[in-house]
Amino acid sequence: MVFRIAAIADIHDAADSTHPRRRKELGRLLLEQVVHTLNTTIHPDVVLVLGDLIDQPQDVDAGNRLLSIKEILAQLAAPVLVIPGNHDPAPGQFYAIFDRPPEMLEIGAVRFLAFIDEERPQYNAWRSPQNLARLQAARLGHDGPLVAFQHVPVLPPGATNCPYGYINIAAIMKEMQEEAPVLAISGHYHPGTPLIKEGGCAYLCVPALCEAPFCYTVITWRGSFTSDHLEVTVQNINPPSSSDSSHLITET
Repeated sequence: MVFRIAAIADIHDAADSTHPRRRKELGRLLLEQVVHTLNTTIHPDVVLVLGDLIDQPQDVDAGNRLLSIKEILAQLAAPVLVIPGNHDPAPGQFYAIFDRPPEMLEIGAVRFLAFIDEERPQYNAWRSPQNLARLQAARLGHDGPLVAFQHVPVLPPGATNCPYGYINIAAIMKEMQEEAPVLAISGHYHPGTPLIKEGGCAYLCVPALCEAPFCYTVITWRGSFTSDHLEVTVQNINPPSSSDSSHLITET
């Protein structure tokens, strides 16, 4: 048994490259390379896109940029689940373009839950009681793994150097461990983190696509759907030339 999840986070597509590390002008070109590799080499069972697809949601071309990203993702052979990040438009606007993930989605033996949580100061987040209860509901009638994916990192407190997280992380950890095995996959923290295993659950923050070394992540279960049988591979891609952009939309 092999089950693969591909995760892409923090594309930050934009026209400029003024940020010292973010190659925002390469966003869709990088994404095109990832999609090609996933289709021809990796063949994942599902692809998760973990937010911050664009960099400036207030720009007049933000909608067109999201539409262009949607067209690229539509080329994937695998199912695609997309959530917004804090650099994307509000969920109502975002899901006027993308398909909103269902309350839960079963792919093979794995149930996926997309969490779109409320922002809090300092780029943190808060999970509502209604969202906290979703893990328990998803466990009913299902003894396989649950995958919770969100933009802001869900990580055990003190386990990493990540400065971002949930102000009610203790409640989230309690729910996850009660419904184990659960895998939490997040974005937002651009360096990413190693896979962390605790209490029968696993936690991972994947690196940003927009910053060197320009990564996407493959999470693989082999043999058994437990945290001990999880493998994580961070795949680097060669950045394209920013001059190779004649097919991209122009600023207005």
